[in-house]
Amino acid sequence: QHKLLKQMNERLKEELKFANLLQHTLIVEDKPLDNVHMTGKYISSSEIGGDFYDCIEIDDEIWFIIADVSGHGVAAAMISSMLKVMFSSNVNLHKSPAKVLESMNSTFCPMISGRYHLTAFVGLIKDGQLIYSNAGHPYPIHISSSGKKVNMLEQNGFILGAFDDIQFDDAYCKADKGDIIFCYTDGLLELKPH
Repeated sequence: QHKLLKQMNERLKEELKFANLLQHTLIVEDKPLDNVHMTGKYISSSEIGGDFYDCIEIDDEIWFIIADVSGHGVAAAMISSMLKVMFSSNVNLHKSPAKVLESMNSTFCPMISGRYHLTAFVGLIKDGQLIYSNAGHPYPIHISSSGKKVNMLEQNGFILGAFDDIQFDDAYCKADKGDIIFCYTDGLLELKPH
């Protein structure tokens, strides 16, 4: 039995390593687009986790998302993989971050039945304006190109997956060329000094 448990443990470790590699192919750390440059860093607290971010350019629109699935492990990683596909399809269907979040929520609610929750922040940059909506995610930071103006993109909204009929609101601010939008998950807030 000991030998069998050891073999099963080794196989599980190999599968988690492979899942980690797959997850990292979904999360691009450097993505230069025509009108924006996305740079990110993903460091999972375990072999695989539920954090996710992406940036998509459609014509003159820049869509981006950062999300965090509750918990760690295979299920959270699978949900975050589904987020990537869902986000990509929803930005082609809806013209507002709030509507994207509402659509994602109505899809996720019946699937996860309250077992997992997701926080997410969706942004859209177009015509010199940032339109954004928040589903319980930590507030991103907007830094002006001059570096003289720094704002928290404060906006509240319910987490995804809790209730199936949630409505979200859009918020607006000016977005100039060279501005920086710094997004992060709660993992950054949970870091402990060594």
